[in-house]
This record gives sequence, C-alpha cells and structure tokens, in this order.
Amino acid sequence: MCVALGLARIGPALLFVPLFGEKALAPGLLRSAMMALIALSLLPVLAPTGQTLSDIPLLSTVLKEATIGLVLGFLFGAPYFAALACGEILDNQRGATMAKAIDPAAGVDASVLATLMGFLWTVTFALGGGLLHLLDTLAASYRQIPIESALTFDATTLYGTAKLLGQALLAGISAAMPALAAMLFVEISLGVLSRFAPQLNPFSVAMTLKSLVACLVLLLYFSGEAPRFLYNRFDEWSLPTLFRGVL
Repeated sequence: MCVALGLARIGPALLFVPLFGEKALAPGLLRSAMMALIALSLLPVLAPTGQTLSDIPLLSTVLKEATIGLVLGFLFGAPYFAALACGEILDNQRGATMAKAIDPAAGVDASVLATLMGFLWTVTFALGGGLLHLLDTLAASYRQIPIESALTFDATTLYGTAKLLGQALLAGISAAMPALAAMLFVEISLGVLSRFAPQLNPFSVAMTLKSLVACLVLLLYFSGEAPRFLYNRFDEWSLPTLFRGVL
C-alpha cells in the first residue's frame, strides 16, 4: 500500500524527466517497474509515521500526492526545458523553423537543434549524477511533506516555482547567446552588403550563411570548455539546492 501511494507522487514527478520518457523507456511494464523500484528504495522515508494506512483517506491522499508529483515534475524538467529552449531559439533565428512561425498549422512540429540539445542535456544529467540528486530530492519531499500530512501552498512556494521556470528560460537564452551573436553579425554584414549590391537577395543568402555560422559555433559547444560549462550549469541547477526554497 505504501508503494502504491508512493507511485502517486513518483509517477507524475518523473513525467518530465527525459530518462524516463517514451524515447528512453517504452511505456508499460518497464517504466512501471522502474518507478516501483524507486518507490521501494524510498520506502524508509515514504512510510507514514504515527498513523496507519487505514486512517488515511485514500482518494484525497492520492490527489494530494499527484499534485505534489506534478509540481516536482515541472521542476525536474526545468533544466531540460532550458536545453530545448536553446535549440528552439537557434532554429528559429537561423530560419529552420520558419514554417512554424508563418503557418503553425502546416509548419514543422520539431526542432532539430532542440532535439540535439535535449539529448545532450540528458547525457549530461545522467553522467553528472542527476539520478542521485533526483532520488535525494524525492526523499527530501517526503520528509518535508509526508504522505499523511495535509497539502499547503503558500506564496513562497508559488513564487519559488515561478522563479525557477523563469530561470529555465533565462538559462536557455544564455546558452544560445554565442550563436545568436554570430548570426546577428551575419545579418548586419549582409544588410550593409546589400546597400552596395542591390541585386543580392539578403533573405535567401542569410538563411544559408546563418545556418553555416550556427553550426560552426555549435562545434565550439562540443569543445573541451563546453562539457565543463554544462557540468557547472548542472551544479548550479543541483536539485536539492533548487528545492531548498520551494519545498
């Protein structure tokens, strides 16, 4: 029974973690087994203290646990959303997703660089000990809000959640800034050049040059400094530190 109640929080909490997504784990038995193993590993902090399970109202407890799990899921996915935002911004500026902006109904649905950045962040998350941080945070959530306790949201919690999502967008823009600056320089150069060569079509040339420059700058992301930068960013996004002001 404790494991079943634990899955009500752990399942939604892992909903936005890419390692537990549909691309990594097929939905069904395998994903459910992984979540059950995580619930079993958290059983010492998951079991209610001072009350028996028969004294806990089941429906309201499941709804409360699912709500907490969804909030944790959004916060767990915030760094991943930052990586996706970086790729989406770069593809938008180089013109790869122009069809989506002009005609959202008939345009492309996926960004190539967003997918690449998402995979890069997933690997960094796994190699940087992200799963251990995730388990620590889940355990801390059960210490702060046990199964038998009532759910209360105050202004500090809501502000901390909104601030963290804002930091995710800011991190995505910061990661995209080197390539954005290079593409802006290309656009300014083509604008000046078109004044002296009116027959030049800067719109069509800009898309090709910006894609080339963006790819060259992205190569620097995979140099010796880029992995160190990502690990430093992961230290800044250490989950126990982030949740210290939220839980």
